[in-house]
Amino acid sequence: MHSATASTPAMVEAQRKKPRLPVHAVLTGTMPVVRFIASDNMHQSAGLFDNWLNRLSGWSMDNNPFLFLHTPDIGEVHKIVTTLLPVLQRLAPDFTPPPNQPEQSTLF
Repeated sequence: MHSATASTPAMVEAQRKKPRLPVHAVLTGTMPVVRFIASDNMHQSAGLFDNWLNRLSGWSMDNNPFLFLHTPDIGEVHKIVTTLLPVLQRLAPDFTPPPNQPEQSTLF
């Protein structure tokens, strides 16, 4: 979150709200959870996600990691999933594909 350069109000607000803590990517169980909050810049997000690629592909060999991809405002989540997940799946072919993502035209 804080490694990304904020260029939208949503990202500025998210960085303001989240504490600056070090990332402890330590496997402590068989079902690790990774929450990747992407930048609003896809190129920047891909570079930041590179840090997780080898770790997630290694973990998926003997474990069942859960990966949550989103942005501070959830605005580009489909683009993030369709861009970043295929890169991970090339390294870890058994990594579970995302569920179908139906389009939602209205809330009610």
